[in-house]
Amino acid sequence: MARPTIRDIAREAGVSRAAVSFALNDRPGVSPTTRARIIDIAAKMGWRPNATARALSSSRSNAIGLVLQRPRVNNSSERFFFEFITGIQDALDNSGIDLLLHLSHSMEEELKAYENWWAQGRVDGTIVVDPRDDDPRPAKLNEYGLPTVVIGQKFDECGAVIGDDEQMVRLLALHLAEQGCRHIAFVCGSSSFTHIQQRIATLHDFGQERGISITIAANNEFSEASALHATRALLATSNLPDGIIFANEILTLGGLQAIAHAGLKTGKDIKVCSCEDSPMLGMFSPAVTAISRNPATLGFAGAQLLLEQLHGESPRTVSDQEPTLIVRSSTASTQ
Repeated sequence: MARPTIRDIAREAGVSRAAVSFALNDRPGVSPTTRARIIDIAAKMGWRPNATARALSSSRSNAIGLVLQRPRVNNSSERFFFEFITGIQDALDNSGIDLLLHLSHSMEEELKAYENWWAQGRVDGTIVVDPRDDDPRPAKLNEYGLPTVVIGQKFDECGAVIGDDEQMVRLLALHLAEQGCRHIAFVCGSSSFTHIQQRIATLHDFGQERGISITIAANNEFSEASALHATRALLATSNLPDGIIFANEILTLGGLQAIAHAGLKTGKDIKVCSCEDSPMLGMFSPAVTAISRNPATLGFAGAQLLLEQLHGESPRTVSDQEPTLIVRSSTASTQ
């Protein structure tokens, strides 16, 4: 008979895996009644603690790490990562585990941060964001023996939360096409990022299917100034796009400035939308059409997967919430 897992106990008890982990490892986070019920169910199922995980627990730092890598020239504050971190913290509440955040400016700096954390025993696991071509981070973290969850791509020996970037950008492109756009541009960040590659490939496929011209303005920094420059370049060509998709709200802000400086009207001359929504985009005039998804949910899921690994569960992959299109006047306006 297979050894029962925390997942099996959670299913039988009708609670989350995190609740089972807290109860079986005598951590705060569940009520005494729930703890007793979980322990009773585990005993009846013949559950025994993972010896390796139990041995490691005595030397744990009770912290997980997150490195955000951004160029030195980029000082924009991204709402996405603020909410993402909030979601991580929500998942860690009452677990006795803290979040250690480090800001780096290059891959070399990020890898050095992991090396220092491992050497000093400062974290028990990590959450990795923005996976990319030939990403060295998962293999290096596996080498250190640090449990890891990657947001956006599956790697061997790592947990993962996978979003549907293809569906996201297809929703935006289809909406623009339905509004009469025949030339769609995409202003985005580094094309080495896996999620940017997925969005670009989906747009090219969509363009071929619909006979729509696609232009990619890639490898921009995530800043207003970068988007302003990229959008000005798009507007300076003879083949002017009639619809532009921006990768996030910061790039959207720079793009709207470029459109206004060119004497064009958003929603009439050029329809604009964003891959990420924010309250700011809803307050613009015109308000900006965007994809609605909750970064906090993404962070919460990633942290839960990492907590499972820290308590002896095998790495697993889950899907992020499905993207939803929020239509506003930046694409629907006829004024």
